[in-house]
Amino acid sequence: MRRFTLLATCLLAASCASESDVSQCEEATDLISSCYGEEAASSYQCDPETAGNIADKTCSELSDIESKSDLSLCSVFGIFCPADPIFADPQGTATQFPLVLAHGFNGSPENEWGVHPDIVAELRADGHQVYVARVAPFQSVSVRGQQLADEIDRALAEFGAEKVNIIAHSMGGLDSRFAISSLDYASKVSSLTTISTPHHGTQVADAALGLIPGKLDAGIDAVVSAFATTFTTDELANDSELRAAFESLSEASLLEFNKTVLDADSVYYQSWAGLSNVARISGFGEKEACQEGGGEWHFSDDARDHMDARLVLGAALVAHGTALLPNDGMATVASARWGDFRGCVPADHYDEVGQVGPQRATGFDAMNFYRTIAFELTVRGF
Repeated sequence: MRRFTLLATCLLAASCASESDVSQCEEATDLISSCYGEEAASSYQCDPETAGNIADKTCSELSDIESKSDLSLCSVFGIFCPADPIFADPQGTATQFPLVLAHGFNGSPENEWGVHPDIVAELRADGHQVYVARVAPFQSVSVRGQQLADEIDRALAEFGAEKVNIIAHSMGGLDSRFAISSLDYASKVSSLTTISTPHHGTQVADAALGLIPGKLDAGIDAVVSAFATTFTTDELANDSELRAAFESLSEASLLEFNKTVLDADSVYYQSWAGLSNVARISGFGEKEACQEGGGEWHFSDDARDHMDARLVLGAALVAHGTALLPNDGMATVASARWGDFRGCVPADHYDEVGQVGPQRATGFDAMNFYRTIAFELTVRGF
């Protein structure tokens, strides 16, 4: 199974070496896992030379090598290597307008797809007014967009404000664009920041639509609604339409969406993308994709993120198979690019909302990421 995973990793990361190299990586990863645990194995950035040096060792021999060389696990084996923090120690003043946090598909303020409560608390501690929006987890962008518009009105009333800044993750960015442009909310929104929003769709949705027989929609929606009641309000959970949600996220639908839902001149649009792969190895075309359109490469020592296992299978679809498009497990870098593209961070779709906590191996901390975004909005006058 691990051998199959590493071969798949080779494809997903667009960094394929010979089959013997993959085999050595497999053996070295297995050895590190058995000697130091799964966390160490997931932190191991495999390269053929390092793998060849340790693949045939025993745990005792690895220990001897480390003690004799008087070096750390990082310098000897390339594991547990801390990267310098990205967006370290953000400082600034509160934004002029309140922040509205918009969640994505299958999300709510309480579950794993919503921005972690600790991040919300820290943003408030920084002095920002923060409203955490809640929309139906499984619905079309048009329905969710109207619900988000209602949430914007509540935020404006709660804080007595004229406008808001929206920070949206994933599908939440599409909801926001719909509310701004199709529901005439441009006068109520100062800026929109999207994080890994599939502005050009995600192949996962197209694939899902091909697997769901239309005659089963009612039954599937009933099951999905029951599931949604475990993490959102009954009203929003019972409003589930899974097919409508996937259609809104599909690459085919977003072609038309982008032709009709046009950006408002009065709103500042910026976007960020996440980048991750299965084995934390560099892939072909990653930097180019992240730097296209003026984006920046926000990586400490080029350390890559280890993709969460729950995203791995879908990542192959997101990457368009052998097209090997850089992605975060749910959206490609190219699809996440919209407006003022700020570049990529070493994070998968879960990391981007802070559900996994600070990443020692890459230096990415979602809390500091959001704090930096907020303080930068202040500097821009928002």
